[in-house]
Parts: sequence; structure tokens; C-alpha cells
Amino acid sequence: MTREPYHVKEFKYDEFLDLKHLAGEIMKNRTKDEKGKQVQWLKIKRIKYVKGEDRKIYFNYDMSDEFNVMDIGDNPSTFQLDGAQNHNYSTRKKKRLTENDLPVSYRFPDQLNCLYKEPLKISAAKKKDLLNLCRKGIIPEEVHGWFKNLNVDSQAIDKLPEPAVDETVSGEEE
Repeated sequence: MTREPYHVKEFKYDEFLDLKHLAGEIMKNRTKDEKGKQVQWLKIKRIKYVKGEDRKIYFNYDMSDEFNVMDIGDNPSTFQLDGAQNHNYSTRKKKRLTENDLPVSYRFPDQLNCLYKEPLKISAAKKKDLLNLCRKGIIPEEVHGWFKNLNVDSQAIDKLPEPAVDETVSGEEE
């Protein structure tokens, strides 16, 4: 069986955007689904967004058709405008909700900040290993120069990432 090759999109350091602040502003709930269960982000297999339901994230932990739902904040359409009364009957004057009417926390910023101000540095040990792979011919010769020009951080220590504290161990039930 012949498989399609991967299509690689290379990014420069200044093309990565800092979305952590944005997520904190617009996602008021990131921990519980609508049933009150803890959302285990590292176990999510699929995420689905539905047009018109922009405050909800549908997700599942397997590839089934059943999705869990996480409401990430108050629904902005419930905000009252111009001193409107909260009642169940219709009034003649209705104002369409615009972006300017939304609380500041529901507005997207005009510009996002770059995540990195300069190219990331690697440890001296990692650079040594990469250059060794170049010498052995494992890394193609046309990119050797790129690896030779990588910046080194003398303080960097290589380590594996720590697992998330709130994630359960594989195979463990809640």
C-alpha cells in the first residue's frame, strides 16, 4: 500500500502566536463538561465546533459519534442591552447584539502577540547529538547548515515533559 507523503509546513519563530492570554479571556470554563465531569484534555481525540454555538466545544475521548459538551462561558446573547427588562414576552424595540455591545471579555483583540521574541535555544547536549546525526548522514546534507547555526543555551537542561497533574494514569478509571 502506497501512502501519501507528509506535507510539512515550516514556521519561523515569529509565526507562533501567544494564545494563552486569549484563551484565558474568552474561555471562562476549561475544566468541567455540561455533566459536571472533569475534562481530560490530553485524552481528547476529536473536537467539534458548531456554527451558532460559539460558547460550546464538543469533544470526545474516542472516535464514536457521541460528543461531550463543554460550555466555555456565559452565552453573550443573554446579556441585556439598553436597560432591557428580563421577561418572557416580546417587546417592539429589539436591538441586534453587536460586537461593541459585548462585555470586553467577549471581544477578540485586534492583534495577537508573538509567542517568541527570538529563535528558541537548545541545550549543548542536544546540539551535539543533532550534529552527530549530520555527520552520520542520517540528517540530509542540505539542512546541515541550519543545524550548525542553532543557538545554544548553556543553562538549558534536557528533560521529558511532566504529565499534567489533573490527568489520570492510563488505564485508571475515575
